[in-house]
Amino acid sequence: MATFQELLKQLQKKAVRVFLLDKHYEVNKKDYYQAIRYYWVDENGILRSEAVIIHVLVKDDGTEEAYWKDRVPTILATSTTSPTSFADEVEEYAKKNVSNFVGLNPIAVNDAKKRGLFEVFIYNPSTDQVEKKTVYVWKNKEGQLMYKVVKQS
Repeated sequence: MATFQELLKQLQKKAVRVFLLDKHYEVNKKDYYQAIRYYWVDENGILRSEAVIIHVLVKDDGTEEAYWKDRVPTILATSTTSPTSFADEVEEYAKKNVSNFVGLNPIAVNDAKKRGLFEVFIYNPSTDQVEKKTVYVWKNKEGQLMYKVVKQS
């Protein structure tokens, strides 16, 4: 489980501004609730605000266990930078750069850490046929996708 500082840092990474508000201690004088107000800019460029609470349980040895009370903050729950797989990156690249890529709708066959083999199905309107190509895709040092056709059928 996370500590209070770890949860606060997660929020600070995504928020424009974070304010610590009221701190309320439990009856045992160790455990507490920390109210927080934060601001972020949504996908439409609108400044939004929200209040959340972190509940912190303090163990006898002084270590903390913290969690979001009631709900996870909106900017952490609906992050626009959600992790995507390498296969998703390749498919997105193919859709945006059809003329530069060898075809549409790559389907992952092997999804290695930074590179992999993909089957790419291409519809050729002049022959009314569907071609299948095996493509090796990787990222160069600059993070750009590179590819090479390995096999055609």
